[in-house]
Amino acid sequence: MNCQYDALVASVRLKDITSSAENRALLHRIMNNDPALTSLYIDDSYDEYDDDEEFGIFVVRERDDLGWLGYFVGRNESLTELSVFILTKGITNLTTHRDRIETFFDGTQHNKSIKKIEFDANSLPSFVFSAINFPHVTTLEISFNHDSEKAHHLAVGLQRCKSLKIYSGPVTAEISESLATLPVLEQVALESRAMAISRDECAALGKLLAKATKMKKLRIRGAGFGNDGLEFLAEGLACNSSLADGELDLSRSNVGDEGLQALASSLASNTKLRKLDLGYNNIGDTGLEALADSLVHNRALRFLSVAENRAITATGLRA
Repeated sequence: MNCQYDALVASVRLKDITSSAENRALLHRIMNNDPALTSLYIDDSYDEYDDDEEFGIFVVRERDDLGWLGYFVGRNESLTELSVFILTKGITNLTTHRDRIETFFDGTQHNKSIKKIEFDANSLPSFVFSAINFPHVTTLEISFNHDSEKAHHLAVGLQRCKSLKIYSGPVTAEISESLATLPVLEQVALESRAMAISRDECAALGKLLAKATKMKKLRIRGAGFGNDGLEFLAEGLACNSSLADGELDLSRSNVGDEGLQALASSLASNTKLRKLDLGYNNIGDTGLEALADSLVHNRALRFLSVAENRAITATGLRA
């Protein structure tokens, strides 16, 4: 696909592939590797953005050719961050636009300077995620409400992101399996969402913990997986050989005594974990006592939080 653009680049006119003077000016900066331009935002308006030379806002409209945008982004050497929020708003011919979106991602995959990419998946079509192919990106942040179709496409695309070190976004069973194939993955973060994480997803996360040998940090804040889910995670933690100088954040996740007892048994054999956050859960004295017993011989853990677990009494604290 890029060969077609290579043949036409000498004759293309920016006014023919953009919808506004602002987009033309931004595309000109991208083409010329403006060193002051380090972040690119693709959105539907200029609202909520300050006038800052370091980042540019490309507002997508009907006349904007995303294929050419992707081509020039792919050749750029100054950009370090790309944020994609809107690609289809106001577009009437979605068939043609889909081809351009796919071409946009085909072009951006050639970029070697962008290290961080952010998506607002709620406003993007599902096929976008199976088209992603970012071999040089190290940080990927994705936000969307639970959507099984998008999650499936994302799982497909993630397998191509072999340089990824930090992932923040949805973690389904299929996505976890894809993350487990990434050779240098260090951090995974799952933020709170409307639906509690399922048993299958917890099991997949447990397998991810067991397989991801470079993992340093796992944050599952607000996941609501409860005791059953934590038992699966505990199995993975017991097998995990990474999390060196690492962190496990399970705050606000509906963890109770039963789940904590399972976690405690895995901590007894884990010599890597340095920080454990269990704040704002449903832990009581029984769970805290089990945790205390497991840590008697643990010399690795340096930070532990059980803040705002209201069922803990003085009896549990004495443990």
